[in-house]
Amino acid sequence: MDGLTLATLVREWKEEWVGCRVDKIQQPTASEILLSLRHRQGSRWLLLSAHKAYARVHFLTGQKPVAPPEPPRFCMQLRRHIEGGRLLDVRQLELDRVVQFFFSARSELGDLNYFVLTLEIMGKHSNLILTTAHPDGQPDEIIDAIYFVDSSKSRVRQIFPGIPYEFPPTQKKIHPLEMTAKDLPLLDKQDWLGKANQLSLIKQIAGLGPTSARESLYRCSDVAEEAQLALEIRRLATFSLRHPEPHIGLDEEEKATAYAPFPLHSYPKSIAVSNMSEAVAQVFHRLVSIHQETGEYKALSDAIRKAQDRLRGKLAKISALQEDSHEHDRLRMFGELLLAYGYSLPRGAKEAVLPSFEDEEKMIHIPLDPAKTAMENAQTYFRQSSKRKRSIEILEQEKRSAEADLLYLDSVLSQLRDASLQELPEIRKELENEGFLKKIEIRGKKPAKQSQRPSQPDHYLSNDGWSIWVGRNNQQNDRLSIKSARPHDLWLHVQDGAGSHVLIRREGNQEIPQKTLEEAALLAAYFSKSRDSSNVAVVYTEARHVWKPNGARPGHVLYDHQQTLFVTPRQVDMEALLKRKNQV
Repeated sequence: MDGLTLATLVREWKEEWVGCRVDKIQQPTASEILLSLRHRQGSRWLLLSAHKAYARVHFLTGQKPVAPPEPPRFCMQLRRHIEGGRLLDVRQLELDRVVQFFFSARSELGDLNYFVLTLEIMGKHSNLILTTAHPDGQPDEIIDAIYFVDSSKSRVRQIFPGIPYEFPPTQKKIHPLEMTAKDLPLLDKQDWLGKANQLSLIKQIAGLGPTSARESLYRCSDVAEEAQLALEIRRLATFSLRHPEPHIGLDEEEKATAYAPFPLHSYPKSIAVSNMSEAVAQVFHRLVSIHQETGEYKALSDAIRKAQDRLRGKLAKISALQEDSHEHDRLRMFGELLLAYGYSLPRGAKEAVLPSFEDEEKMIHIPLDPAKTAMENAQTYFRQSSKRKRSIEILEQEKRSAEADLLYLDSVLSQLRDASLQELPEIRKELENEGFLKKIEIRGKKPAKQSQRPSQPDHYLSNDGWSIWVGRNNQQNDRLSIKSARPHDLWLHVQDGAGSHVLIRREGNQEIPQKTLEEAALLAAYFSKSRDSSNVAVVYTEARHVWKPNGARPGHVLYDHQQTLFVTPRQVDMEALLKRKNQV
């Protein structure tokens, strides 16, 4: 977010929101504050974020983030001082990325007090600071801040309660409306649109950021002359400061990538929006969603892989113990030999060398505990033999359980690959319920009731017009295959591997076209671990032949009366099919 964008936002808010009332205050994350502002036309949530990578300010356009049950310290201070107050003014520090919200509020005794909430958008040094204020709006003493900065972090400027607020050090930059070609830095004409030129402009000219610097260079790339560049910068600054026209820049996939107070010719497509806040909100919604999805995806995939590593270690130990357990016959033979020939052994012997029952010429070496008699050593071997014999079945059960868990985690990892941001919490909850992730609980607080509707399987329309449903996680798979499937629906799944459950809806014993069957099999193969394989075996059977064993993990079912179809989910074949999603 650059200074020109912030200037446009401040202009909008001065015109529409000065005089509004602060209804509610929430702090959904460690770096973000939400202010509910109300005036005669209704109320809206204003987001102020001091996130180190995504610091910004705009009105929310989508769903409001969920606030924690207990408000953090900074949120409590804001509620105490400005909740119920009035927004008197919004100011920007020159063309810097510092915006101030000036409030008045009455104390419990009825005294009128003034406060300033300052958002400093400065990358990793971004901060939100609440201060007392003079009636003219100048900040005074710091009350609280999202982040404290002491002398160990900065010798120039400290931020903590009780000290006077100081503005960030000013950067000596040229105002874009006053600049000339002589004020421009030395630019590389061989790489006119390069990052180096963009960075040089940002460092030299006030209010410019990466988007506005790129746009300025792009608009005169045919000429690549300083005089033309200076003209374009003044022109864009005029748009922003006097006649803003908020736009969003779209990439090749038509996804919101950039925003500015002017048309963006340097992007494949530029669309106008009603106000600057909406433009900022749309772009940051996508960026933050990608950030959250990437972070949550990595956290879940790391947790799954750690659990898989533990299970593989467990299987290795089981394998070693199984080798030992099969020694029970030899241990029993040791005991029987000691019973038969123990009378001839001297007391305190460390080893017995006795003839084998099958071949008297073959001698068997038996380790002994010298502190025990021959009979006592024999009883020890009998006990060890019985214990290892009993462990064979136990170890086999443990092995089957660990292998089933590995297959289950494979299925979750496969589903995670294509999961949307909205589906990730459902996968996390499933892993928590199955014991692979720890549940995060707040002491003394009861878990909130889950009011969110469970996610639904994906719907596709086959080339022949048949409905195909695809479960995208194990909860969906269970609901699709066990609860919502009708007896004669056709159920499909990749053979002996992790993947989605697929269902073809049909009435009675209707004959399913071969093309529809192949497309359903392609979806089963595509949404599985075998996506990049050829000749993937997909089994299919009627849903009445599918059942869930007692105590089985989510998504695990058994089936019979199956047939097998081999398909290859080539990307070129899948594109047309995937486009028919949600056409049911």
